[in-house]
Amino acid sequence: MVQREVGERFAASPGTPAYGVPSVLAQLACDVRVHRSIARTVFHPVPNVDSVLVVLDRTGPAPTPEVRALVRAAFAHRRKALARSLALSPGQGPDVRDRTRQALQQLGHPADERAERLAPEEFRALAEALG
Repeated sequence: MVQREVGERFAASPGTPAYGVPSVLAQLACDVRVHRSIARTVFHPVPNVDSVLVVLDRTGPAPTPEVRALVRAAFAHRRKALARSLALSPGQGPDVRDRTRQALQQLGHPADERAERLAPEEFRALAEALG
């Protein structure tokens, strides 16, 4: 059971405003779904937030540290294209922007795609392509 906004972030689909780092990392290891809402009135004292019951069905191992770092860097600058966001992250080489653009095109995305448009598995494929 988690706060409604957190549960919605875990289960968010690509392209939605709630989609981000928690969505990608949770969905790489689990099938995530919001099972049901929990009324705030069942708690005493009544909180100022709504809650949901989230079901996480494990489908595989947790993402590797490299994939987790890539996802965090990809969403660090949400309003920028993914290649530019990765180029701005610390410790990246000068060619990461061009390599990211090429990898995005190989995945079937435009070179100037934003992070919120990639599905969780595409982040794993992107990490392998850049690795």
